[in-house]
Amino acid sequence: MSSPRSSTHGSIRVPPPLHELEAEVMEAVWERGEASVREVMRALNAGTDRERAYTTIMTI
Repeated sequence: MSSPRSSTHGSIRVPPPLHELEAEVMEAVWERGEASVREVMRALNAGTDRERAYTTIMTI
């Protein structure tokens, strides 16, 4: 299976889409402007049964 790569539209390089967890992490950061790993982890784990580990968020 090949991995997604960036594509070129004219002279603009378009990055590959984010995976689901990457998108969730980035949304949490963008909402706050800046955030620590722990703040993002707490935001993603709030109100969910599927808790993400600190190291998982840090890796993303």
